[in-house]
Amino acid sequence: MFKHAGGREGMVQCSRWKELVQTLEWVGEIAIGLDAPTQFLLLNPANGVSKINLGHGKQKSERSDLRTMTTSSPTGCTPLCARIREVVAAVKAQASMLRSNGQRAVVTIATDGMSSDGDVAAALKPLEKLPVWVVIKLCTDDDAVVDYWNKIDGDLELDMDVLDDLVGEAQEVVAVNPWLTYAPALYRLREWGYPHKLLDLLDEVQFSLDQAQQMMELILGTDALDSLQSMPLFSAQDMPAFMAELQRIQDSQGAVWDPIASRRAPWFNAQKLPGVQSMPSAPEDPAYHCARQTGTSQLQSQHLSLQGKLPMAEPVAQP
Repeated sequence: MFKHAGGREGMVQCSRWKELVQTLEWVGEIAIGLDAPTQFLLLNPANGVSKINLGHGKQKSERSDLRTMTTSSPTGCTPLCARIREVVAAVKAQASMLRSNGQRAVVTIATDGMSSDGDVAAALKPLEKLPVWVVIKLCTDDDAVVDYWNKIDGDLELDMDVLDDLVGEAQEVVAVNPWLTYAPALYRLREWGYPHKLLDLLDEVQFSLDQAQQMMELILGTDALDSLQSMPLFSAQDMPAFMAELQRIQDSQGAVWDPIASRRAPWFNAQKLPGVQSMPSAPEDPAYHCARQTGTSQLQSQHLSLQGKLPMAEPVAQP
């Protein structure tokens, strides 16, 4: 997991449970700080706790509950279906309010295995008709488990994002979109359940230049995008000015941690943006071309005229 302490930062070895605890603490603190109603449900009770509610304005008691939950450890089997049905019922009860407010509930499932109490796809299917965004946080490197959840993602008509750990996700993202540094902040945004479709597609498809610029707006801000769009990329000759402006913007915001290179880097590498390497050279300005032709004709006429007056003269340069 990524750790920042004592002026130092980097990836440290830990158990998948410890990695999940870091996520729970981060999501929990955001929920408490923003008064964003959030409920954590444990598959198996631990430390006498099976669920906690955060984001209701009771910061002291909520932090105590969060600490109790995160100091426990996972036990027992994986009764996912029972908990999913409980979540489905809770979302159904709020569906009308969510729709009228233009909102969606985020349903996050953190697991290291397959369900031990039934068909997860069948349990999740009712969510297809509800205003939800689903995040699956995998706490395992087991290929069979990863394939199991990816198949569920493919079988259901759900807005669902399946997440590996930070390094695993970064490797998947860079494989298709090498122009982006997949920094911890972006990973946290996906863990929180930010429902932006581009984030779901990051590790699945190669982005177009337009989609890459949408990512720039999402990460660097609208003002930055406006500045960059004032210098459109028509040809390779436009790249130096674009790269210089992008560097200026990124320098002002600071570098971020690259979990693959294990060092700080800018968010975006302009030279690797989609389509940049295949950009055409700038077309010749027709007015310039016409003027050059006119100038050439005039020089040729002058040369012929001089040849008539000075038969022994030879041209030293062709226009």
